[in-house]
Amino acid sequence: MAEKDMAEKKLEDYPEVFTDIVNTLLFSDSSIRLDENKIVDGPTESIYKAEEQDKEQRRDTFKYYDIGNKGILFCVAAYGIENQSTIDNVMPVRIMNYDASAYKSQVFGLKSSSKQTNQKRKRIYPVITIVLNFSEKEWKTSRSLYDMMALPSDLAKYVQDYKINVFDVAFLEDDVIEKFTSDFKAVARFFKDKRLRLEANDTIEIKHPAEIADLFSVFTGDEGYRNAVPDVIKKKEKGEVITVCTYTETIRDAGKLEGKLEGSEEMLFKLVSKGKLTPEDACEELDITLSELEKKMKDANFQFHRHYK
Repeated sequence: MAEKDMAEKKLEDYPEVFTDIVNTLLFSDSSIRLDENKIVDGPTESIYKAEEQDKEQRRDTFKYYDIGNKGILFCVAAYGIENQSTIDNVMPVRIMNYDASAYKSQVFGLKSSSKQTNQKRKRIYPVITIVLNFSEKEWKTSRSLYDMMALPSDLAKYVQDYKINVFDVAFLEDDVIEKFTSDFKAVARFFKDKRLRLEANDTIEIKHPAEIADLFSVFTGDEGYRNAVPDVIKKKEKGEVITVCTYTETIRDAGKLEGKLEGSEEMLFKLVSKGKLTPEDACEELDITLSELEKKMKDANFQFHRHYK
């Protein structure tokens, strides 16, 4: 779980990816558009009381939206992204807790002068969090506090609700995926194709190949994506446009090369077992010791002759 969270956070930490996610999913029907150049990193850790002890909680990604100038921070909103690879029934309470901690830190700030502006803020700014569900199941559980309660209708008007913004990445409509302008377009397409059991062959350009490969590897269990990164980066440096197809082609080529090497190795084993090649010459060709050669040949069901006939 932690490895998946880290892979997601690495990509989302890029301002253009972060704003693209928020603009496309949260503000799709709004005139609001976040500018990637006004995104500032915010704290992902906060402290809360539990069982008479201070406990630390961590957000996945948290950013300030800064409209200040000349190096003076003036935050008008804060945005958080929480990544889920499994469905969490208590997510509304988790998000409420994250957001409440962010509001609490602002309240403390109201009582003291800002270090950046030397002016007291008179109002707090909104904290907005979205949840990205990367699983292959739709989020059909709680999206609000009310959803978690067996709440009598006559009591509902006295109880404050707290709703969360959840988006099922693998279930996004094609027209929504096409609206993404960052590497998250490739991510959304990848997870949708994965759910539909389609081959990943998209031609969307990828700007952050290492982070994309890390994300794909942890969610598929295929280390081929990570192993392909050096070759993919070389292609990028040569001016080649990198897409998901670049990874699949690189992985396929690596598999063919490995197959050829395995075939060459098997041929050497046959020659040694038939006494037509000395074990020493085979070891030199394969760059291994005699003991390693003997083990490899026995594992492959070949007779090993230490002395050349």
